[in-house]
Amino acid sequence: MAASPPPTRAVRRLLFLALLLMAPLPLAAAVANGLMPVARMWMLAGACLGVLLVEGGRGVVGLILALLGGQAALYTLVLFGVAALAARGLARLPGRARWIAPVALVLAGAVLTASVPVYHTPFRAEAARSTLLEVFE
Repeated sequence: MAASPPPTRAVRRLLFLALLLMAPLPLAAAVANGLMPVARMWMLAGACLGVLLVEGGRGVVGLILALLGGQAALYTLVLFGVAALAARGLARLPGRARWIAPVALVLAGAVLTASVPVYHTPFRAEAARSTLLEVFE
């Protein structure tokens, strides 16, 4: 019995999560510029929110939170659209290729981003350039 092809929704979710965790996208905040995954932007926005709740709304933290959160939200929507388009394209592949192609794309992205320092992370203390394994430290 042959395995049935994955539904487009499952492929879209897989690609969307992979893009959120791995795609090096530009950060253009008021205090720094760099390339980092959207998941990292959400983490930094969450840290700013925590500081804002503890320290209050004074200072620049609210502005940084708005910039990081707004940019992360915009990128999240764009990446969802990219994942949806890619899933539709991959749905046209025959049989087993529908399973193999998305998994191969995600694995290739993971290997590339884990082995090559493609991220420029301005809020990281140890090094300006980092790999996927280092960007979430």
